[in-house]
Amino acid sequence: MENISYHVAAGSIDEDLLRRILAAILTCTYDSDEELKLDIFNAISVDDVFIEWSCNMKPKSPKSLELYDIMIKRGYPAEFCDQITKNLNTDWTAGRMIGYLSHYKKLPLEEIADEMLAILSDRNRNYAET
Repeated sequence: MENISYHVAAGSIDEDLLRRILAAILTCTYDSDEELKLDIFNAISVDDVFIEWSCNMKPKSPKSLELYDIMIKRGYPAEFCDQITKNLNTDWTAGRMIGYLSHYKKLPLEEIADEMLAILSDRNRNYAET
């Protein structure tokens, strides 16, 4: 929820989406509403926290492709898997996510997106220290 409140404050989540999130929480449907999760992901993915895919971006590494296959086999939407692996496009970042996923059978989309942000933050922190 901290991630959602951050994105509300940053303006990534509009009033309509926030109302849908709150309604889902109050009706106990938040965990099972896949459409809402994708809408949240799409709203926060336009934020500058995510790396925009461009022709200058490094192609996916072998581990990123492995991560994509793992996520597809677990039933996650292809668009979501693609966005995650576009951002986790190195063996180090994809390997971290594979390790994280190995502890769970199936996680909600927002938890995977949140972990991706943590991995990217760690990567950026390590890069800045060198």
